[in-house]
Amino acid sequence: MVSVAQVRTVLRKGDWLASLDLKDAYWHVPIHPRFRRFLAFQVGTETFQFTRLPFGLSLAPRVFTKLVRVVASRLAEAGVPTLMYLDDWLLHAPSKEQVANNVRVARGVLEEMGFLLNIPKSSHTPTRKLCWLGIEWDSLSATLSLAPDNARRTLRHVRQAHFSRTFSHRQWESLLGSLNFAAPAMPLGRLKHRRLTLEVNLHLSPAHRDLPRQVSPSLHRLLRPWLRPGALRQRVPWVFPPPGITVATDASDVGWGYQSCLGHQRCGGWKEGERLLHINARELMVAKEWLNRHPQFARIGVRFDMDNVAAVQCLQKQGTVRSEILLSLSEQIFAIAAKRDIHLSARYVPGRENDWADALSRFRGTSVEWQLRPLVFESLCLRYGTPEVDLFASPSTALLPLFLTFSSRTEAEGPDAFTEDWNRWGHLYLFPPPATSVLLKAILKLRTFRGRVLLIAPLWPAQPWFGELSRWCPHPLQLGSACLSSTLSAPLQASLKLHAWSFYGESSAKGSSRRTQSWNSSRGSPIPPTGPRRRCLRITQPCLIPSSWVLTLRFGEASLSPEDGDSGGDRTSPGPDTLLVPSSCPFLPDLRGGPSGGLSPPPESSLPARLSYRLQGFSVGSPDPSHSLFFSNP
Repeated sequence: MVSVAQVRTVLRKGDWLASLDLKDAYWHVPIHPRFRRFLAFQVGTETFQFTRLPFGLSLAPRVFTKLVRVVASRLAEAGVPTLMYLDDWLLHAPSKEQVANNVRVARGVLEEMGFLLNIPKSSHTPTRKLCWLGIEWDSLSATLSLAPDNARRTLRHVRQAHFSRTFSHRQWESLLGSLNFAAPAMPLGRLKHRRLTLEVNLHLSPAHRDLPRQVSPSLHRLLRPWLRPGALRQRVPWVFPPPGITVATDASDVGWGYQSCLGHQRCGGWKEGERLLHINARELMVAKEWLNRHPQFARIGVRFDMDNVAAVQCLQKQGTVRSEILLSLSEQIFAIAAKRDIHLSARYVPGRENDWADALSRFRGTSVEWQLRPLVFESLCLRYGTPEVDLFASPSTALLPLFLTFSSRTEAEGPDAFTEDWNRWGHLYLFPPPATSVLLKAILKLRTFRGRVLLIAPLWPAQPWFGELSRWCPHPLQLGSACLSSTLSAPLQASLKLHAWSFYGESSAKGSSRRTQSWNSSRGSPIPPTGPRRRCLRITQPCLIPSSWVLTLRFGEASLSPEDGDSGGDRTSPGPDTLLVPSSCPFLPDLRGGPSGGLSPPPESSLPARLSYRLQGFSVGSPDPSHSLFFSNP
């Protein structure tokens, strides 16, 4: 199920919204008769057993989520993007008509599969302001706030604690739960919630949860910000702008140092009291030092690159309840940022990649690499054109001379792909790590891109980014189970289901015209675009071609020639309509032989240095011509 953070990333300003609510969600899941005895309870002398999945069972949310993800995948493949949180579903689209159509399709699929809808709690009419999951989503301003009913209920709970002399630990737990839900919809709400949680844990023991305890003055003081007029109805933006400044920081036992992407560089030593602090606290002190030394920056996003996980989490999640000193430093840092309207973020960078800041802090002047096989990449370039820049690469994995990377000290054009303006180039190649958070950020950037895109991503229909990506490119090219040059095993590569998605950016003229494509909602698939059909070729029995040979395909002739370095003959130089692929190219479809009378090459040992065949004709292919390759008799 999606989180509020993921929903904030997926939704766009101006989107139309609708919601569906399932009635008695868990009761759609039957319990096998053999296991009903484990869900029994007794009333008097009678014993009852649950025949359906009961509410309150710890594993019930996971079981139900795995069940309805199948439905969400089917809707996504039909062009209906759905954000799902248990029995509450959110539908969104750029136009009012499309949302209304998506609601009709979703209702039809759910009713066909036996789900019951809670009509009073659903919102079938498209709108731009919708209360969903207790939060009011306003797409006109791209902001969110706590829903009015939840705000009144939470305020009543806070007042009860603030004006009471005694409060039990159980009551505090209930209040903290309500505030934890409201925190993401408030500026620095999580930071205030963590301080209150820490104070409750310090002053109250959970040993006697129902025993009333006196409310301390410090707890009264921490509750006041939540009681201010309008505090629980403040609005926060869905997505903050990308960071404009990147600062690499590091701390050591000797001293501290930082370096920004603008060239700001400084180092220093610790005072006697600071040297005794934990390294996690010293890492945060470096970030505070940069903010204090550069007051000229305001109304901008700043990202700190650190090699300390605890410090990164404090900046990303607004403090921690595990350490008083770390929480205090986090409060100081965010107080400085709030005064200057600076949005803070942080990213973990391994120490070996944070070498500049590490050297400054000491006063001295991976995991899997994601890369396509070069032959596969060359084939994609011949098919879709050669991109100008390789995003999300490294010096060892870059497939183009110009590339961007996460590292701050490489041969790349910029320090970070997400901080660069992608509209500097007209054709992008993206192969981000197959993680939902990274792909969501990439989709968000592509909404404002005006050129052509070649994206390598998994075919995961249940993910929140899949609906938008499939709308941009309804027919991606399957790459197969051995397309990577990495340490991943073949089964793991196959599980990724990597596809190549070629399309024009959302803001481009061709991207805008693509959004007018109609959809066949009843069959759940897009209507193929009209226009002249492409001619396609098919290779039959590729297993009989030596693995060291390269197959050259052209419209009008096809030839087999050995790779460079073999003595079998010269290679034909490829032309504009030529596709070069190895005979064992992983993204070729699984062919089980051609039609009767098809090509039957001689055994490997008797193959001459060069074979040429004339094509008798061309077959009409599907919208994806890569699945219609045909090689006929001479």
